[in-house]
Amino acid sequence: MDKRQVNMSTMISRSISFVALLLSGIYSYQVQAKECYFDKINTSTVSAGTLVVNNYNPSSTTPVLLGTLSAGEYGHITCNTGNDGSDFYGRSTATSGTQYDSYTSTSGSTKYSYNRVFFPTSIPGIYYNIYIANSINATYTAYIPSNTSWTREIDNAAEGGFPVGLYIEVWQRGVVSSIGNGEAHPVINGEVGRFKAGNEDVSSQQVVATVNASSFTVKFATPTCNLSVSPTTIDFGDVGNDKPRKTFTLKNSNCVNASGVTLKLTSTKAAYDNSGLSILANTTTGTSAAGGRGVAVSYEGSSRQYLSANDTNSSVSIDFGSIVTAKDITMAGLLTCTSASNNSTCDDYTPGAFTAAGTISATYK
Repeated sequence: MDKRQVNMSTMISRSISFVALLLSGIYSYQVQAKECYFDKINTSTVSAGTLVVNNYNPSSTTPVLLGTLSAGEYGHITCNTGNDGSDFYGRSTATSGTQYDSYTSTSGSTKYSYNRVFFPTSIPGIYYNIYIANSINATYTAYIPSNTSWTREIDNAAEGGFPVGLYIEVWQRGVVSSIGNGEAHPVINGEVGRFKAGNEDVSSQQVVATVNASSFTVKFATPTCNLSVSPTTIDFGDVGNDKPRKTFTLKNSNCVNASGVTLKLTSTKAAYDNSGLSILANTTTGTSAAGGRGVAVSYEGSSRQYLSANDTNSSVSIDFGSIVTAKDITMAGLLTCTSASNNSTCDDYTPGAFTAAGTISATYK
């Protein structure tokens, strides 16, 4: 009986030793350290092509994502055993004209919150940000933060490596009052931010975002309106030596991205008034035609501006103040003199029939 007890004791002892060894193995695995870093880094300036914006609300004050461009692969994340850590970090290196908002990461077990930065473009109200992500499935997304110090952005638990790319998000972040020539480009020329993995601060293991005016283009629809004239004919009636002025309206309708217009005047027949302005001349011929008279065309804005017919250097530029969908412009025709005048009357003219025609062209911005 005693012998059996001794054998049992030995068996229990061995079981306990086995469990202890098993626990020791589990414990050793759990505390194994990991470090990650970027390699195979693309050091070229960002080149992401063109984003065409077909629909947006220029008067919106709510931030709206207009689209995303890919700049391609910019490196590879590699993870090994080590002590430098694996989380993603980012920092901004440009702050001029920027905006920011609060963002919470969507990757990793711990969701870090930080402010992501938006950089200006050549069109006020249009901004962009840059983020790095797994270029295979867009996971592990981290934006350039507004902070110029290293900011932890992703709790990286990836066991294996994967390629990473840079991406451009284009945003409307305020009222767009003008699109200029219809294209937006980055206005900052140079480095705007960088990313790293782990705590090791080695420049050769960091992905750097560098931009210039050619890095990408945001293309908006060409500014345009449907242009019509009301009335299409001005009837001065029967006049003597007086100089009547009558108004008409240029009606701009169904406008797209139009924030202003430049007007020019052409005519198949023009003459000069007594001040040297090219005016619309009488197209009626024969013995019944009036002489010494013509029509001067003007924009009736806060100050009157005349258009000189067939003069490539003569134009009137009108700012609408914002992007509009419709705009009426008040114009006028003045039946004036091609001969001597005392400013209020035409003193040397030939009575008769008078007809004149002109074409107003419009270039929108």
